[in-house]
Amino acid sequence: DSKMKPDRLNYCRHVLAAWALGAKAFYYPEEAGIAFGGPGSSRYVRLEVHYHNPLVIEGRRDSSGIRLYYTDKLRRFNAGIMELGLV
Repeated sequence: DSKMKPDRLNYCRHVLAAWALGAKAFYYPEEAGIAFGGPGSSRYVRLEVHYHNPLVIEGRRDSSGIRLYYTDKLRRFNAGIMELGLV
């Protein structure tokens, strides 16, 4: 929510990947992928991270990460992510 973020970032609402605590690494099948970008699309991708430390334990460190792979060759099938609940 920084005031310095580009205005076009407000349009980054399409989920490309998601992960939750305890989840293992996830890879789409070789023949599927999520299409993104193109004319009229934002050139930005937003990474949204939620931290939860209800006991306010000091010294906690996060060493998780995310890796997205891009190719300009479309896959045979389009994958998608279904979001349920409040947006």
